[in-house]
Amino acid sequence: MYQARGNILFLILLAVVLFAALSYAVTSSMRGGGKDAGKESAQSQAADILNRMALLESTVSRLRMTGGCKDTEIQLINANPNTPADGHCKVFDPAGGNISVSMVTPPTSYVTSGGTSITYGASVVYGGSSTSNPSLIATYPAGTGILKAEICQAINDQLGIAAPPPSVDIHEFDTFTGDYTWVGSRIIPASMPRLACIADCCAGYLKVYQVLIAR
Repeated sequence: MYQARGNILFLILLAVVLFAALSYAVTSSMRGGGKDAGKESAQSQAADILNRMALLESTVSRLRMTGGCKDTEIQLINANPNTPADGHCKVFDPAGGNISVSMVTPPTSYVTSGGTSITYGASVVYGGSSTSNPSLIATYPAGTGILKAEICQAINDQLGIAAPPPSVDIHEFDTFTGDYTWVGSRIIPASMPRLACIADCCAGYLKVYQVLIAR
């Protein structure tokens, strides 16, 4: 009788231990799954930004190659007095690039704070060019906007850029109107690709830049 009671007690304790182990395994799996899901989400959002920037760059290249547009004639957001009147050098115009601003602007949820649009400026020197030849650069997010850290690193992971994001002086708040004028120490080193996520050295804001026209 005592042996039977002992066996029952043993089975109860074994069941409790197995239940606790199972609960721990399920909880750990859920936690791990959450991390994987978060990583996959960041990778997906990074791919979305890369695709939008690629569309923007290819559109500008098409206007220059097939439309015969000069680098000073390209029009983005702000009016460019050098742009031909027929609109064939306007990126966001049916007569030109025939794409919309929304097609290249990522969702606001990708940004932790600040601006959520794209800034287009021509005050940054890229790839070892002289300061008399700054390039046309798209910067996202604009102004004081800060890209989410996990998306920033996911972008650089795809580009083979190790963490942390490199510190680069872009600080691009200008809006392109056809004029190329270098400002201060704004230089993207020749070792950097045409697109990357960086920590702006002036404030540490995480941003993606895309070289649209390298000069």
